[in-house]
Amino acid sequence: MNKYDDLSDREKAVLISTVVEYIKKGKPVSSSTLSNDYTINVSSATIRNVLAQLEDDGYVYQPHVSAGRIPTDKGYRFYVDNSIFYHDLSFEEKRKIRNFSQKRILKLDKLLNQISKMLSQISSKIGVSVLPHMQYDKIKCIKIVPVTKSKMFAVIITKSGFVREELFQLENSIHLSRDFIQKVNNYLERKICNVKINEAKNILKKDKMITNYKFLYEVIFDKLMRTTVKDSNIYIKGLTNYLKYDKSSELIEVFEQGIIDNIIKNEKNFNSQKLMIKIGHENKVKYLNDYSLISKSVDIDENLDIKIALLGEKRVDYGKMISILEYTANILKEKFNREEMYD
Repeated sequence: MNKYDDLSDREKAVLISTVVEYIKKGKPVSSSTLSNDYTINVSSATIRNVLAQLEDDGYVYQPHVSAGRIPTDKGYRFYVDNSIFYHDLSFEEKRKIRNFSQKRILKLDKLLNQISKMLSQISSKIGVSVLPHMQYDKIKCIKIVPVTKSKMFAVIITKSGFVREELFQLENSIHLSRDFIQKVNNYLERKICNVKINEAKNILKKDKMITNYKFLYEVIFDKLMRTTVKDSNIYIKGLTNYLKYDKSSELIEVFEQGIIDNIIKNEKNFNSQKLMIKIGHENKVKYLNDYSLISKSVDIDENLDIKIALLGEKRVDYGKMISILEYTANILKEKFNREEMYD
């Protein structure tokens, strides 16, 4: 049984027209406005009765007695589930998306940053990109490099193109020769290159060469692998433009955490072929109750994907936002298939 089976065809038509009209103009929708919609083709009085029933059922509400109706989260949900009209992006919009993909960006974090910026600019909304599954990424390179007698530089590069670098201070009692460091690097290359991060951790934890040297253990696990997996690697652009009246760092942080929670904590609901759309109170974060979060999963390697998303007001043009994400996802797949990040 469909959860909207309680609605008649007429109620569905009126509800869809109400949502479309409100998204378009941002003003409460009256029965007289809807009576001009040829797809409904009933009198204004009949429409008033239908709107009253839709209000009783929680699909619309009336801000005050003499006003028209505004969709509720439930009303938007019906529209999203049943009647989104996809948009053909303009030539200019497609050009901007393709232009960013043609830039040669070797570091994944820089690419994600550019994706969020581009999404925000094209949509005039908040652009988001996330790399949440680092533990399944494969290690391409991991090295320890002496800088001075008391400082070392460590770097891990993953197959997806993510790079983490750490400069650390040696304790006075630690003296490592260049030959020994080279031996460690050769060993790491032989043991864990082209191995998933979570598998590499298990391999090295059982190895005496690493575990016998507390210093090496701390550098490889705490400084590189653990932080690489722990970090959310989320990039958000356009947020301050939305917070017109309160741009405090605290509120920005709350928004960012709310976005992260709704993308990361709902990963199990993602399908690489589908979108996830969370409307208003579905976000379960107070500060996001007036917004809709539209997310898309993009596979970039086996067991590894990124999430791209747009956050905007609930009366956002859902069809256009989805088209932007879908087109961007296709361009990203092309980019990763060309292996530009893996050289």
